[in-house]
Amino acid sequence: PDTTQLAISAAGSETMRFDAYNRVGIGVAAPSAKLHVNVSDTSKFQSVIEQDSTGDAALKFGVPAREWLIGIDNSDGDRFKICADANDLEDSTAITFDTSGNCGIGTAAPTRLLHLKDSANNAQIVIDAEDGSGYEAGIILQSAGASRWQIFDNGTASGLNFYNYATTSYPLKLPTTGIVEMDRGTSDIPFIDYKATADADTT
Repeated sequence: PDTTQLAISAAGSETMRFDAYNRVGIGVAAPSAKLHVNVSDTSKFQSVIEQDSTGDAALKFGVPAREWLIGIDNSDGDRFKICADANDLEDSTAITFDTSGNCGIGTAAPTRLLHLKDSANNAQIVIDAEDGSGYEAGIILQSAGASRWQIFDNGTASGLNFYNYATTSYPLKLPTTGIVEMDRGTSDIPFIDYKATADADTT
């Protein structure tokens, strides 16, 4: 290194370098960030944050108006948490992953793969097909990797559609016209076509 840099070597090989811009390079002679780690091997990770006592293993990110804390909450079942404006992983928890793989948004104790909770009684999911008309916003329900049902709105007058993959049909449609459409396929079971008026026809 030149006179503006400091290098540390072990066994005749450079392992760390400090440059004139207060940047630190590990395994790299020209760091491009405050901490720049470079490896060339088959390792699966390059850094470890470990807690051997009762504290948490966590990392904090911050800008002048906001801080985020992420890490393992050692006092809460080793759950992995993401917290907003917090100095403790038990404060202002936004997202929690438990050791069973459940994810909680708004709750630190998820009971399903995805568990949403809002203390203001406003727990909602927004699915937005940004391109608008003709693009489907919805969900697909699968079993053993096979698609069974799709519930979607394609942004047209057809409204909300329930699609059955097994029969390749739409047993139920809720169009914007206010008429409920039900397709019984080859079944002899009668269905009802309810209209926006008080009239109802049974066929």
